[in-house]
Amino acid sequence: MTYYSQADSRWANIMYSSVNDKKQTMKTSACGPTVGAIVVSSSKGVILPTTMANLFVDNGYRTARNGTAWSAFSFIADYFEFNEYHSTGNFEKAISYLKQKRKDGSTKYFIIVSCGSGLFTTGGHYIVLTSLENE
Repeated sequence: MTYYSQADSRWANIMYSSVNDKKQTMKTSACGPTVGAIVVSSSKGVILPTTMANLFVDNGYRTARNGTAWSAFSFIADYFEFNEYHSTGNFEKAISYLKQKRKDGSTKYFIIVSCGSGLFTTGGHYIVLTSLENE
């Protein structure tokens, strides 16, 4: 699995904004493109978070003040031609996807989760869930 951090020094200070706000950087607000790049790079081929961020801005998925629109992830599914894309607000259903494996034991699905205020953020934050081989 590919791992990226939105705080990586290679792109942390690059602007991620649809309103030309220099305070909106990859580090401050690009968890959406970062998790998108993780999923695509882990299953389709390498794409950097900065490239994904540009796709989101160019296609209207970077909101003016609240980061990345949830609809960006169905855009990714279409744009990168994923065979399946599911959306659910049900925790048990999401976990059932993580339990599904390919023949080689690897996870069949990656799950992008929108977290509210708590452990990961005081506002909102996207993270990727996956499962370990045979677990």
